[in-house]
Amino acid sequence: MALLQGVLVLQLVRVKGSSYRYHVVRSDGLPDEPLTAFIEEQRHCLAEGSVSLYTRELLAFLNWSLSDPIAVRNAWTVLGSTAEVRQLVLQYLTVAASCKVAMRPDQLGLKVGYVNETSGTHINTRAFLCALRRFYDFLIERSDYTEANPLAITGYSAAVRELHRSRHAAMREIAGRNPMPAASGVDAPSDIRLSSNYFRCAGREWLPKSIDDPSFPSTVYKAGREYGWGLREFCIVRTLRGTPMSSNLIRDHYWRPALRAAGIHAHPHQARHWFVTNALRNIEATASGEQDQARRKEELIRYMKWRSGEKMLHAYEHVDRETRFITKTLPAIHAEMKRMERKAGNAGAVPPAMRDTRKSSSARALDPDLALLTGVQA
Repeated sequence: MALLQGVLVLQLVRVKGSSYRYHVVRSDGLPDEPLTAFIEEQRHCLAEGSVSLYTRELLAFLNWSLSDPIAVRNAWTVLGSTAEVRQLVLQYLTVAASCKVAMRPDQLGLKVGYVNETSGTHINTRAFLCALRRFYDFLIERSDYTEANPLAITGYSAAVRELHRSRHAAMREIAGRNPMPAASGVDAPSDIRLSSNYFRCAGREWLPKSIDDPSFPSTVYKAGREYGWGLREFCIVRTLRGTPMSSNLIRDHYWRPALRAAGIHAHPHQARHWFVTNALRNIEATASGEQDQARRKEELIRYMKWRSGEKMLHAYEHVDRETRFITKTLPAIHAEMKRMERKAGNAGAVPPAMRDTRKSSSARALDPDLALLTGVQA
């Protein structure tokens, strides 16, 4: 397969006048035939938007697999054995995509990987896994890959047959008959969710993206003016409330082109994050007391039309506290640690083996430098 021959970059190119609308081009300028054929086949099966999404996630993984030092050192390739490809995907999900993957048995007793996205995940995990499974199905059908699909569970069909056999046997033992179809409504629906996927998206840790930048609105307005926004677009961006225009129309034809031209990377929904972040800061800074703060936060919940208001507020406040610790508290701690290191260096540090460790715990607790770092009062 061409993509394994020392290629470092794969790019998607739209070609006019070709029977294949999209070509995957290698760094030597030649098209990668299997990938190009795969994308063309997906165009006949999926919506255009899904094809673009799947292609983007697939190419990102393939390019990464050719340069990741651990994958290179272990000789993991996309055409390796089923076990090697699974290790390669696991490495990509945990390291490159910042996901958390837990390997454990599913309801059939088969070992699978449950993938949880985190706040640091910047890929579409579901689209990536779906695209990669379809890609291996395509390669197997063409005989370009002779192993079992790495994204499918080995032994899944046998496990399902055993489950149905056991269920039928149990029903005959209890009710003297076989189970009825689910559509009949006679038997209680089964709570077992079967899946043949080796990697499964288990959940998403949603956290709002706090935007602590007072100039964010003016930056967006400036980009809009330079792009040629009219009064209608400015009103929509300012209100961020319901309008007759669809969100896709605003995003694709006004917001995204204007910000891209200005070199700004921001989703329209980030304007809501900016508003909430600054509203909470304003409430905490100007509230006359705890009751006034609680009342104004309740007003914010109603204004934002949140269904789970307390949960949303907790999520924003958690991000805000974490951001403030990283940007303000942590630098101060590091600066104090460096000061202490310089002080110890100037005075001549005593090797650990020669230090007197017989001091009482009370003497250590009263050390002023330690108290400053830990917050313990001397």
